[in-house]
Amino acid sequence: MIHSDLIQITEYELMAKLPDPFKFTDGSRVKTREDWSKRKEELFRYVEMVYGRIPPKPDVFHVETLGEGSRTSCYRITSGPYDHPVSFSMTIHYPTVKKDVYPVVIDGDMCWDYVYNTDFLDAFRRSGIAVVLFNRLELAADLRESGHRSPLYRAYPDLDFGALLAWAWGYSRCVDAVFELGIANPECIAFTGHSRGGKAAFLAGVLDERATIVNPNESGAGGCGSFKIRMKGVDEEGNSRHNESLEDLLDQFDYWFSPELKKYYGHAEDLPFDMHEVKALIAPRILLEGNAASDLWANPVGSVQTAVAAAEVFKFLGAENNLLWYFRRGVHWHKSEDAARLARIMNCSLDGTTPEDEYHVPPFRLPRKAYDWSAPEAVSYQ
Repeated sequence: MIHSDLIQITEYELMAKLPDPFKFTDGSRVKTREDWSKRKEELFRYVEMVYGRIPPKPDVFHVETLGEGSRTSCYRITSGPYDHPVSFSMTIHYPTVKKDVYPVVIDGDMCWDYVYNTDFLDAFRRSGIAVVLFNRLELAADLRESGHRSPLYRAYPDLDFGALLAWAWGYSRCVDAVFELGIANPECIAFTGHSRGGKAAFLAGVLDERATIVNPNESGAGGCGSFKIRMKGVDEEGNSRHNESLEDLLDQFDYWFSPELKKYYGHAEDLPFDMHEVKALIAPRILLEGNAASDLWANPVGSVQTAVAAAEVFKFLGAENNLLWYFRRGVHWHKSEDAARLARIMNCSLDGTTPEDEYHVPPFRLPRKAYDWSAPEAVSYQ
């Protein structure tokens, strides 16, 4: 069971208060839903600052069937610009009970072994959900020196984007594919992924509004964490750890991001945004953030503080119940219990029911709010 004394926060630094997502760049403030639509256009500038320039809608799209089975089918997707299309594979694991269309969860982590865990897959399949898997590394290798020779960079050589954006692109092409195949219920499309794959799933969900549920798992810095909040703590096993900072991230994985982000190395407090504003771009759709209590590297305090701030936007849009975050006990991994929780949320979203799982309970004593603004009076959302 999660409780507020499960881990101890020994150091906490709010380098700068979280910026007001409702404030336009000219200093005026959002008042209506129409205003928010305009403000979102400004916030997407920050998305490009972090991840790079977004490729345009593909000129080419084709799905080739490679093999069909009773429970699993394999396909090749070809998409991109006319002169340099990119191909990658996609596998669909179907539920036992056959239907015309299914709720679909898309996961780009076919390069990691957790997706081959039968319990993980069955958490969805037993719930009537089709699991769509692809290997994001076919689009952009996870390598600093040679990664930029990967297919998607060659397809769009004039766009300066990082690997996370390349991986996110794959999620959208899989949505294109399941719609072309006619197997997806458009009312329930979920994106998920773990760690760096969670960052990619998060970004994909920000960019593609066809994702009705966005579920980054332990995505940390550059995902659901915070650039402006630093922490150190003692985990469930008594180990002292600190979170991954912007500097840690760029020292190892600068190729995941836009080169523009490097300007803030050593000066994260000067960033004109933080990740609560990126989370807010998902509203009013469902954002389900998964965390592990002992995953201090992923900045659990920053994740919660930015979620609490982003909730102001969800509330403004009349969708305050659509931002959900939770902690399970343990360390950094994507477990079958995480999959089962997402499956329940997917089915609740279709049924119009309220999930019975516990949410919004941190495994530490939460510091004061990291912002000093509040949402304008809420508007209704239909």
